[in-house]
Amino acid sequence: MGGPECKIADDDGDWSGPIMLIMRGNSGDYEDENGKKRQWPNGALHDGPAKEYAVLMGSLMGFDGGFKPKVLDVKGNSKPPGRDAKPGQGRQGSRNT
Repeated sequence: MGGPECKIADDDGDWSGPIMLIMRGNSGDYEDENGKKRQWPNGALHDGPAKEYAVLMGSLMGFDGGFKPKVLDVKGNSKPPGRDAKPGQGRQGSRNT
């Protein structure tokens, strides 16, 4: 079909059972797990804790072994008029015609 693809960062090919899709945050400079600022070009996410959360939440919901975490390999940046879109980008350029 030629549409955009969304790859899974750690796709092991196993899509059986309950799955939690995890989306990365905005790209840019954010703190890592040790509190040090670093560049997150693919979107900020503390992968380990996010995956642990998926397993824990799935277990609490009664799924044996928890949710199987799958991290989407896309950044979560907003496009105008999103409130966290880059300054200077107004509604004019974002209309679908």
